[in-house]
Amino acid sequence: MSSVARRTAAATAALVAADPAFARLVARRDPCPLGVPRTDRTPLAALVHAVVAQQVSNAAATTIDARLTAACGGEVTAERLAGLAVEDLRGAGLSAAKARTVAGIAVAVLDDALDLDAVGPGPDGDPEADAALVASLLALWGVGRWTVEMLLLFQYGRLDVWPTGDLAVRAGWDLLHPDAEPVTVATLDVLGEPLRPHRSVAAWYCYEAVREGRERGED
Repeated sequence: MSSVARRTAAATAALVAADPAFARLVARRDPCPLGVPRTDRTPLAALVHAVVAQQVSNAAATTIDARLTAACGGEVTAERLAGLAVEDLRGAGLSAAKARTVAGIAVAVLDDALDLDAVGPGPDGDPEADAALVASLLALWGVGRWTVEMLLLFQYGRLDVWPTGDLAVRAGWDLLHPDAEPVTVATLDVLGEPLRPHRSVAAWYCYEAVREGRERGED
């Protein structure tokens, strides 16, 4: 087992100790794979994917991703994105707002206003560097908290991201705590405090709770 896998396993154990409501789900689902940074796509491609995935299904996001990658000649780069017309972006399936956001991201990278390589991958990262990157991202039109959280969580592999604005995270939390009042963004922010510094693991198991519910429904 790698050091990151051991770290994630320890974080999972700490999560269960802090909130036993996760115990049964953790026992019957695959181990949490978070903490390992993605190497199959660049941070830019991951950021664009997060924009694409806003408020659409996974299947739709995958289809749009494939079309956009094809429009970029097989690789999503700032130069190639900047070379696409709005009609090309819309033709790939992006809404007008998302096309504007993606175009703005490309310009920001080319103008050195956004450096996606300024932070290193891994479970923790450098808090100051992460904060600077987050500030740069949130300054871009159409990039909000959820988009940034998805990038930190799934691309860079941070273990303490808590995307309370994600409907699936809230739904999963409610499934795991059926006797409590349904959570809101504000209440889940507070409920997540005792789960530091492994809130990403909690979020992942909230996703798993929703996934498991869908699997049971299909059966």
